[in-house]
This record gives sequence, C-alpha cells and structure tokens, in this order.
Amino acid sequence: GAVGATQHQMVAQRYGVRGYPTIKYFPPGDKSATPEDYTGGRTAADINTWAMQKLQASGWEPDVEEWNGPETFEASCGKGGTICVLAVLPDIRDTGKDGREAIVKKVKEVAKKSQGPYVYGWVAAGAQPGLEQQFDMTAGFPAIALLNHGKKVYSVFTGAFEVKKLARWVNARGGG
Repeated sequence: GAVGATQHQMVAQRYGVRGYPTIKYFPPGDKSATPEDYTGGRTAADINTWAMQKLQASGWEPDVEEWNGPETFEASCGKGGTICVLAVLPDIRDTGKDGREAIVKKVKEVAKKSQGPYVYGWVAAGAQPGLEQQFDMTAGFPAIALLNHGKKVYSVFTGAFEVKKLARWVNARGGG
C-alpha cells in the first residue's frame, strides 16, 4: 500500500516516518506487530528483490488458475495493461492427475520467482484450440507464453520446461 504522509500526518507519525520515501514491511498475521524498516538500496531492483524475499518468506502461494473458457481468459487477461503468463498443459490423460499437479506446481514456482506483477493461468491442451492457435502453441506441451492481450503482443518460451529457465525468461520478457 501507499500513504501520502503529508496528507496523512497522523499515520506517518504513528509509524515514525521522518523522510520520504520511507518503506515499511508489515508482516502477515499479527496486526499489532511492529513494521520493519527497509534500509536497503534505492533502485527498483533492490526494493523488488527485498520485497520478493519477504513475500516468499511469508509462505505466499501464487494463484495459477485454470482458464477453462474464453470468459475466464478475458476476465484475467483482457485488461489493457495486464501481463499474463499462459501455460498450456498436456491432456490429463497423458500425464494423469499427479503429472498435471506437478506441472502446475512448477508454474507456481515460476510465479514465486517472477518480478511481476503478472497474472498466471493455464489451459489444457486441446481444450481451447482457438487460443492455442492465436498464440502459436499447438504442439510440444507443456508450453508457456507471456502476453499482453490488450496490446496484442506475446512471446512463447521455446526452451526446456524448467523453473529456473522459465523464471529467467519471464523476468527478461516481462521487463521485471
């Protein structure tokens, strides 16, 4: 969240804000816990790295929803500036339930390592052929693409479906 401390002086005073900008981390859970002051570097990369470490340490679990039709895809990715990560997973008859869950788990690990914000979702191969064709993802599953549907731009990952490689690719393509 963000607070304009000049307009909300009581809040600034309550949390000991003395200079601008001031960054405070409020850990999840106990609302009476004292916030932690950020004392790291002032570049966006420094702040983002620190915030991602705090997020991961909190036990945060990213959402990776199934987009089971055009409506769910549009609701998640149809907004102009939204950057989405679309995973096309093999048919469950090819991988079984455990295989599907393992792939979704990999996508969640990528989401944890991403410097988003991105919206993550998946579709089953063959379930939405129009979507697969639109993004040239018609074979070689699992596959993943980064897209801005509003701007009609996308990039499809062509390497091995490994968390480290996928996260590096998402961050490089998404500008994170």
